[in-house]
Amino acid sequence: MNEQQMGPFEVESDCLTLVNTLRQQRVDLTELGAVCEAILQAEGVEDCYAWKHTHREANTVAHTLAHVQVDLNHCNSWIGISPSFLLNDLYLDSSHLA
Repeated sequence: MNEQQMGPFEVESDCLTLVNTLRQQRVDLTELGAVCEAILQAEGVEDCYAWKHTHREANTVAHTLAHVQVDLNHCNSWIGISPSFLLNDLYLDSSHLA
């Protein structure tokens, strides 16, 4: 299988508790701890240079992508182009940056 290398990246979430736990790389016996452990052990996560908190109203793209049905047998990437189903959400998110 041929995989593209993306290089360093950052991860944003609207769950402040999750972001803080991942920043500290703290894993415990709670359900959140189990989720964080799975995230921290995922392949490629070592390239993550920042865990960032963002407010939900400025994160509509992430929510749209989370609800898109994913076929685990295929990898989708949109490098340099935005998928048409995200254009409205990209506009809404960018309006929160000003």
